[in-house]
Amino acid sequence: MEGSNIPAFEHLIVNRLEVVSDQCSACGKNFASNAEGTRALSAVTAPDNRIRVFCGTCGDSIMEHVLSDIVRQQYVWDWIVPLHRTVGEASIEKEITKFSDSTTAANSAGFQAFGKTFESERDAIIDFLGKIRAGEANGSETFSAWAAVTVSDHLKIGLRMIAEREAYHARIFERRLLELGCVSTNGVEEGRKFKEYLGNPNIPDDKKLRRFTASVGDPVQAIKPICYFAALIEEDIQTKEALLLFAEDELSSMTWIWKSWDRLSKLPETSFAEPSATS
Repeated sequence: MEGSNIPAFEHLIVNRLEVVSDQCSACGKNFASNAEGTRALSAVTAPDNRIRVFCGTCGDSIMEHVLSDIVRQQYVWDWIVPLHRTVGEASIEKEITKFSDSTTAANSAGFQAFGKTFESERDAIIDFLGKIRAGEANGSETFSAWAAVTVSDHLKIGLRMIAEREAYHARIFERRLLELGCVSTNGVEEGRKFKEYLGNPNIPDDKKLRRFTASVGDPVQAIKPICYFAALIEEDIQTKEALLLFAEDELSSMTWIWKSWDRLSKLPETSFAEPSATS
C-alpha cells in the first residue's frame, strides 16, 4: 500500500559518501525520489559494520528514545539524495556538488526543537538554558526550605544534597549563558509557589512527597526532554555535555525522592503527624 514493493533507487548519503539502495531500515518505505532529496539518519551497526539508514520520521523517533550518549554517537543526521542506477565515481562527485546547496538550504531553515523553529542552534540553546537555569535556582531554594522544616532525618540530608545539586546546575548554566552573550532570566512564579508549599512546616512530609512525585512523574520520562534536546545539538559541544550530565543528576535526584516516598508511605500515618502549634 505504501509502495514498499517498488524497487528502491540508489541513494547517496552525502556526508558519508556512501551509496545505499535500501529502504528505511525501520518502516520499510522508499526514500524520497525527488531530486532535492531529504534528511535521513544513518548508523553503523554491529557485527558487520553495515550502514543502516532511516527516514526523517523514524530517525526523529529513534533519537527521542536514545538515552545513552555512547549509543547516540553511533547515529549521524545527514542528507540523502536519489541517484541513477548507473552511477560511477565521477557521477557521485557531480551529485555531491549538485545537492550541496540543497543541504545548506535545509540546514539554514532554522533549528527545530519542541515544536518551535529557532533562527539558530545558539538561539535554541539560550532559550532552553534560560528556562533550566531559572528552574534550578528555584529548585535549590525550594529543597533548602523543605530540608529546613522536615521532621525526617532520612529526608533532611537527601534534600540538602539535592539543593546543592540544583544550585550548582544554576551556576553552571548561568555561566554558560554569559559565555553565549546572554543575561539569565529570573525564576518562574510556579517555582515560587512550589517553594511556599514544600517549605511550609505545617504540611507533613508524606503530603509533600505525594505532590512532588505526582508533579514530576516517572524519572526516566521526566529527563527525556533534556536528552532529546542534547541529541539535537551539533555545534555547541560544551552545552551538549553539560546537559547530558545534568540529565544524570536529575534522574538520580528524582529516583531518590521516589524511593523515599515509597519507603515513607509504608510507615504508620502517625509518623507524619502534623506539627503542633506549640512545637
